[in-house]
Amino acid sequence: MSEVLVLVDIAAKQEYIFSSNKLKDMVGASEIIARATDVETIKENCKEFDFDTSKIKDGFSGGGNAYLFFDELEIAKEFIKKYSLHLLKTYPSLVPYLLPFKMSGEYQKDIADAKDELDKIRNSFYPLTHSLNIGFERLCPSSNIGVDNEGKISKATDIKRKMVEKSKRFNKYLEGKGYEFSSELDKIYIHNNAFISVVHCDINALGQKVRKLKNKEESKEFSKKIDLIMQEAFAKMIDKLVNHLDNGGFEFKDVKITKDSFKDKKENKYYLPIRPIILNGDDFTFVSEGRLGVWLSKIFIKELENAFEEKNKNFNNELKEIFGGSLYASAGIAICKAKTPFSRAYQLSEELASKAKALAKEDESKSSLAFLILSNQVKSGLNYLENTYTSERTTGKNEFINHKGYFINNKNEKYKGYDFDELLSLIKILNKMARSKMMKIRDLLFYNDERSLTQYIEIYCENDEFNASDLLDGNEIKHKNMLLDAIELSAFYPQKDGQ
Repeated sequence: MSEVLVLVDIAAKQEYIFSSNKLKDMVGASEIIARATDVETIKENCKEFDFDTSKIKDGFSGGGNAYLFFDELEIAKEFIKKYSLHLLKTYPSLVPYLLPFKMSGEYQKDIADAKDELDKIRNSFYPLTHSLNIGFERLCPSSNIGVDNEGKISKATDIKRKMVEKSKRFNKYLEGKGYEFSSELDKIYIHNNAFISVVHCDINALGQKVRKLKNKEESKEFSKKIDLIMQEAFAKMIDKLVNHLDNGGFEFKDVKITKDSFKDKKENKYYLPIRPIILNGDDFTFVSEGRLGVWLSKIFIKELENAFEEKNKNFNNELKEIFGGSLYASAGIAICKAKTPFSRAYQLSEELASKAKALAKEDESKSSLAFLILSNQVKSGLNYLENTYTSERTTGKNEFINHKGYFINNKNEKYKGYDFDELLSLIKILNKMARSKMMKIRDLLFYNDERSLTQYIEIYCENDEFNASDLLDGNEIKHKNMLLDAIELSAFYPQKDGQ
């Protein structure tokens, strides 16, 4: 007898999570999606929608989906009917898709065909899962849906906020540390010159590894290992952040961030300057104090590589073959004003992550990151921002702008001009000069005027600590494609890395 797969997917995840600018709405929405596609949670909730758990013969979660297996098509359809109704009633405005698919015995082909079938359904229609706006009712400021009977917020928003209170899965990372994760954005950044970092990170070349999976047992084990590695990397990142805050904090060119910077005196609590929003499968999205986003991203990626290297020693031969001996990740970091619409900042972080992945593909999908620092509002996507970044100042290609991103811990000489450690070394050189001189160099970089730039460095920038030869090789500028990024990042990266 052929098994029947039920593929559970949530459509428009980003819209559901980031439609609000309230951090607690985003955290609650992310938790709802995580629960809706988690096999163990689904089994625990079966009694709520009158379905016999024993009818679910097997299952696993991965890539933001749930894969459930049944003996018969009719049983699968019964589950779909009851579980989809349960989701719609419990989580208003959530858009679930549940697809039954008869397995033929060719596992990889069946999974691929099921996903293709789901894509066709998703592209054919988009179900309306909340009430229509009819023009004269009051709308919820967070969801743009009609408010509930109390007339303040919509039921969808209310459910998301209540889910934050129920969600405890991140608490284990802070046990005994004396900190809490805040659900209020304004408690995780410095209010003087307020910036936030929105970071999207995921694993490189994961699709290639998934296509090697031969059966659902391998898929289950693979998904568990990915979850374990991601969680361990996150835990180690939090440990290092806490250790820094407990031992003097972080020094920057113009400010110092300490433990007391995030103390709520009214509540007598210390909050961490980071809030995880998504940590599910190979996806990790968080928001942090703007000056810590790049540092935290680098730490997470390095800890992910370390966690994999340690766990890979104990993998069986099948898993070792699937993973191929390495696990790398890429991150996109959008650093912007704290009041920037969150959905735009997140979209930018996704585009930056894609740019970093494109660089990674040039050298065995090794770990990479890309960042962009914006002092004005995010008004459009990455392509527009990069194309207009210098258009008012110069024509043609600007050699001082890096459009690729940076490798992390890649010692391939071919990519030395895209090595993040080289960028940090350049920042240390620049920090020897006055900030005003650095910003003048930045202005000249925008104009792409190399002659004026070299003359300015030679005549005006030298002091007891800085020598022009640190940046110049005769009339040539060293680290040409890194110089602008180094100047911009110098105010948004700790002066002492201290990993």
